Amino acid sequence: MLSLRLSIAIEDGVVHLPEDGRIAVFEPQAGGDLSMLPKGQTDVISRFFPNHRWFEQAGYATETQPVAPYD
Repeated sequence: MLSLRLSIAIEDGVVHLPEDGRIAVFEPQAGGDLSMLPKGQTDVISRFFPNHRWFEQAGYATETQPVAPYD
């Protein structure tokens, strides 16, 4: 559901992705589709280990709390 809403928001111009800044996604569920976000700029913030581990294995930078200024 998150991926559908996010895709629509990006396509409709409601959400503007930064060209080179960091993007934070808070507490997404394992298996969630974040493919509309640039993987190299996206930090997945999750304190729930199974979700954290899933995104880490999918190649996303993962943290348990915000660590950078985000755009």
